[in-house]
Amino acid sequence: MIDEIGDVVLVDFGLAKLDGNDGPAAGTAAPGDPRMTVTGTAFGTPRYMAPEAWRGAPATPQTDLYSLGVVLYELLAGRLPFDYAGVAELARRVCGEDPPPVTELAPWVPPMFGALVDRCIARDPAQRPAAAAALGDQLEALQRGRAFDAFERDRVRSTPLGNPYPGARPFGFEHQGVFFGRRDELRSLVDQLRGRPFLVVTGEAGAGKSSLCMAGLLPIVLRGALGGSRKWVPVPLTPGPRPLAALAGAVADHVELPRDQIERLLVDDPDPVIAQFRAGHRGGCTAHVLFVDQLEQLVTLADRDEARQFAAILGKLAEPAPALRVLATLRTQDMLAVAQLPGLASAIGPALYLLLEPRDEAALRENRRRAGSPQGPRSRRSDRALAGRRRRAR
Repeated sequence: MIDEIGDVVLVDFGLAKLDGNDGPAAGTAAPGDPRMTVTGTAFGTPRYMAPEAWRGAPATPQTDLYSLGVVLYELLAGRLPFDYAGVAELARRVCGEDPPPVTELAPWVPPMFGALVDRCIARDPAQRPAAAAALGDQLEALQRGRAFDAFERDRVRSTPLGNPYPGARPFGFEHQGVFFGRRDELRSLVDQLRGRPFLVVTGEAGAGKSSLCMAGLLPIVLRGALGGSRKWVPVPLTPGPRPLAALAGAVADHVELPRDQIERLLVDDPDPVIAQFRAGHRGGCTAHVLFVDQLEQLVTLADRDEARQFAAILGKLAEPAPALRVLATLRTQDMLAVAQLPGLASAIGPALYLLLEPRDEAALRENRRRAGSPQGPRSRRSDRALAGRRRRAR
């Protein structure tokens, strides 16, 4: 089945019933209409049935979560709970015993994930998650946590070559190994990006918007922080003087169109490019995060007509889609000018995330210590110096 936003949903419309009289699972419904289930009769696939289903009690959401928990247990441990019990013994053991914890059979499973699976197959329905949505939230929270852990682990292992500190210049994707701090902002941005089709990180010049996204947020997204089964791949670009050419170059490996035609299509008929990019499934990924760094260049650097065309396309890309998120950085002083471009007027307002310069001196000292520099990457001193130079230039 395809839902209203294009996601595929697997639906099971029936119950499997056993022939014969091999115990409670072979029960039939009311005489005269064997198609209908009734209270006091057990239906289901025996090795995936909850204790209350064996007793013939009415099914609840927790009954289904038990069956899902058994599937997860089987995937992780390579065997089912009470795997070798016959049907009659199975009923007794499911209703009266707890299976071995999943981590006992599969010690490589993360403990918190194993504990959640064990909760799903608890004999008491009240001990299971309250609803499928609650279980989904907990699984995605675990996935986000593992993405942050992987980011920290990989960063510790990486050894920058040459001078790792770009001074007043923003950090890039290659600097994630020396990007420290901003944990609260990163967690907040991940949550925002999960729920919003369009997210604009705005702040003063030198606040660290580009560094935060390039060396922090996008590497974490690449490690699975947005949750779900999609592989989210960042697609970065900076508008520059020719934003349509920049966009064409960025999406060329992610659409099924000839590279030399993409820019012409963006000018004459952008809809085929937009549709293919929104669909994902190209270039080894199933979903895209289009990152437009320094969106203010549309009004400070780009050709006016081309900037308006780019803004209109970006507005369409920013509409809700299951396989696309649009992330941008924008200086606050240019916000109103950018918002007046066609296609962005109504989109930018709800998408804003205000990034403030960090004020926590203890956190700044920790960042500098871990970075191995007395000043540290993108420290407040370099930010202030940069802001001062920009003020003098204006």
